[in-house]
Amino acid sequence: MQSEASRSPSASDAAPGSIPHHRLARLAVAAVRPDARPDPHRLDHRNGRLALRHAYLAYGSRDTSRVGRDQNGRPFLQSRPDLHCSVAHSAGYGLAAVSDTPVGVDIERIRAHSPRILSLIASPAEIQVLRRSEVTDMVTRCWTIKESVLKGLGVGLAVAPGRLRLRPLRPGWFAVDVPGGPRWTVRSQRVDECYLAVAVLEVPGEFPAIDWY
Repeated sequence: MQSEASRSPSASDAAPGSIPHHRLARLAVAAVRPDARPDPHRLDHRNGRLALRHAYLAYGSRDTSRVGRDQNGRPFLQSRPDLHCSVAHSAGYGLAAVSDTPVGVDIERIRAHSPRILSLIASPAEIQVLRRSEVTDMVTRCWTIKESVLKGLGVGLAVAPGRLRLRPLRPGWFAVDVPGGPRWTVRSQRVDECYLAVAVLEVPGEFPAIDWY
């Protein structure tokens, strides 16, 4: 057990606007773009699994043949149960991340939403933050940011997204606070017609480029 004097820096120790980190994490992120296959639902699942396999390979795990599910339904590589992973898919896109620390991902296609939905998942202060970002769809971006954290926690929608609080760190980066829990750091970006988000509990020294396939 670490003493108070030797503990790693916490999120609260970070300077305003910086990216807080407790320790350096290893992280690999991979994504798959859709092709012209006729069944988008099957394509979603296939590309999600492909992205996960690519992410494991990028991390350095060579045996990617057997992926299981834990008691919460989260995937894990049976030959490396010590690693954390997360997978998402939407509109034929697949996204996955593998890390030695808790991680969550989400990807959603941008589409029309009722403004009322935003008020259910974001506070007035968060809406102002998103407006300053001049994003095309605040609902999709806010949802993917918070959903990636909930997936990293392994609780899904058992915790309402509106209970989480986000704030900007720098362009494309957000801190997300969980009630009674740790602070997460999220990388959020738009790719084609989707928003994607990668949430990490421990920030990597340098966030890796997303490998697209």
